[in-house]
Amino acid sequence: MKQKVNQVRALFLASAAASVTAAACIGALAYMATAAPQTAQAREWGQSNNPESLPVIGSLTPTQTQAGGPSFVITLSGSSFVSSALTYVAWNGAALPTTIVDSTTLSALVPATNISQPNIALVTIVDTGGYSSGELFTTFTPTLVVSGAVPLSATAGASATLVLTGDGFYAGTVVQLNGITLTTSPLSSTEATALVPSNTFTVVGNYSLTVKNPSGTSAAFGFSIVAGPLAQLVVSPSAISLASGITQAFTTSGADAFNNPVSPLSITWSANPGAGNIDNTGLFTAGASAGIYPGAVVATDGAITGTANVTVVATPVISSVVPLTLTAGQGETLTITGLNINAGTLAQLGNLTLTLVISGNSATAIVPSNTITVAGNVTLTLINTGTPPTTTVLSVVPGSLGQIAVSPNPISVTLGGSQAFSATGADAFGNAISGLTFTWSLSGSGQIDVVGNYTASTVAGAFAVLASRNNVTGSATVNVLAGPSAFIAMTNTPTVLFSNGVSTTTVIALVTDSFGNAVGPGRPVTFSASSGVITPLVGSTNSLGQATATLTKSLTSPTSTIASVIKVTAQTNGAAGLVISQSLNVSTIFTPLKMLLPIVYKEFPLRNATACDAFTLTTSITVSQVTTEPRLYYRFVPSATTQAVNISNYASTGNVAGYTIVSDAGCASPSGSMIVSQLGASVPISNTSFVQVRFNSLVPGGKYLIVIEASPPFALPPYTLRLVP
Repeated sequence: MKQKVNQVRALFLASAAASVTAAACIGALAYMATAAPQTAQAREWGQSNNPESLPVIGSLTPTQTQAGGPSFVITLSGSSFVSSALTYVAWNGAALPTTIVDSTTLSALVPATNISQPNIALVTIVDTGGYSSGELFTTFTPTLVVSGAVPLSATAGASATLVLTGDGFYAGTVVQLNGITLTTSPLSSTEATALVPSNTFTVVGNYSLTVKNPSGTSAAFGFSIVAGPLAQLVVSPSAISLASGITQAFTTSGADAFNNPVSPLSITWSANPGAGNIDNTGLFTAGASAGIYPGAVVATDGAITGTANVTVVATPVISSVVPLTLTAGQGETLTITGLNINAGTLAQLGNLTLTLVISGNSATAIVPSNTITVAGNVTLTLINTGTPPTTTVLSVVPGSLGQIAVSPNPISVTLGGSQAFSATGADAFGNAISGLTFTWSLSGSGQIDVVGNYTASTVAGAFAVLASRNNVTGSATVNVLAGPSAFIAMTNTPTVLFSNGVSTTTVIALVTDSFGNAVGPGRPVTFSASSGVITPLVGSTNSLGQATATLTKSLTSPTSTIASVIKVTAQTNGAAGLVISQSLNVSTIFTPLKMLLPIVYKEFPLRNATACDAFTLTTSITVSQVTTEPRLYYRFVPSATTQAVNISNYASTGNVAGYTIVSDAGCASPSGSMIVSQLGASVPISNTSFVQVRFNSLVPGGKYLIVIEASPPFALPPYTLRLVP
């Protein structure tokens, strides 16, 4: 018994290779475990307690079979077989129908149910002496082999029975079509049938057919679903509107009951004679009778037909249109009379779609204002769907005068010169109006006659030539050009140069012709000065006839007041190469460093006081404090963001303050004022031989002021002030 148990264990370990389930091995092992004590009882209660009296199995034939097979007979050979009604062959303990051949041979019938699934069974002989030793019988899963399937196609939506041949078909074998399991009936291990149900596979195409059992899935077979019989015909186009005599080609397509295309088709064409006729290619020609013809075109293939609807429409006829002439931009109501004008008639005037109001054989249509705006011809078109267009031409005339154009515009003439002008009229939309006369007038200098001939006077300038009619006026600009340069008038601002450092004045040269007209732009003017620097040396007149230059005069630390005159000369070319020249005397007054009017101490720092005459400090200067004034002022222009001031030999007490000059526009006159802003806190100075004050965060090129303020008494020895980096 122990030997058989070991055999089952070995089979259990090899079950995967033998295609036998582990559960079958475990079942056989469990049975043998329960059978062991019964064998001991048989030895105790049997007719003989001699173990040699028990049946002994020498061989079992066969020892295996495929799962799913039919019932079959096994034969056991051995010894000590007792011929008794109580002797039988057991299959896992269950009695099988047994035949005792002789004392050494038994046979037993194994029903098909015992081998429907893979398993391992223990076969023993039972008699009055007890159980024999056991032999193992293996029911294994056959390797699945599919060699063919018939048929390999089916009609869309139809049922079909497939017959598959191969090996390994048994209960549990299933057939799948495109992943859908079919009802499968194995007929034998080598043949099975599968049912394709109706209305399941309705789409034409290629599908995958496979067979599955516990041993695996077969390779896929190609299976086709093909279109069923013709069930419907579709005619295209399905509906059409045609004018009499117009042709239309029809086509048709066929499909089965599940809309799978069916081809080829054998189409016979026919048509309702009232609607027209059709040839054997499907070319339809509309008849003469207008009307709606449902199903007029018929396509037939066997018992299946398809139809198309035909509407025969009549071409519209235009007998008259009132009015035949439209005014550009003006609204109008058209009355159209003719034939075959109905609710389906489309109307278009040029690019404008009209809405027709039908009344019998006529129609009205409103042309909105500001839609037909171009004078000339415009086409009225009527169309019934499917018919050729019917057209007639209407005239569009210009509207009332809305604008006048005067030409040439602009134009330039010389003094005393002449120019002929013309005028054209148009409506508000720019359509020209012919045959108009105009009233001519002039805004400005000169003369113009009744036909538009202009004569310039001796006054230069831009003037307007006007043409008028019925309260509508057009204009053109005539530019009367100044003559050659003849005179120069000169002015300067400020008229007097006041300074104790650098001072400038703007010189303006006005160039006029012999009639006093300022010349136009672009005439060169040359400037020169008897002293100082004037820039530019060559200027150019602007649109006012003016050329501008800047005169600059500088004088550092004069010791006394200096008054002088600088002669500025301007020259330009006149007629025939004549040089026109004019001079201007510019007065200059340069004063030494001086104090301003006394400033009350409580008003410091500066508010309304002025420092326009302060000396411009460049390098160094030696100054003396006076008894009547507490403060001295110095201008400076830094070249960097930091500037230092050194004060030497200051023999009193006081302070130094710096100021940003916010505005010194008032310095153009001696009484002008200055607006300043203090740079930080004042720096005290007291009886020192040297002190340096540094100003930071300056703007290079900006204007700044230094104020030296002394405490009473104000009389001091001279001290030195120096500007250093």
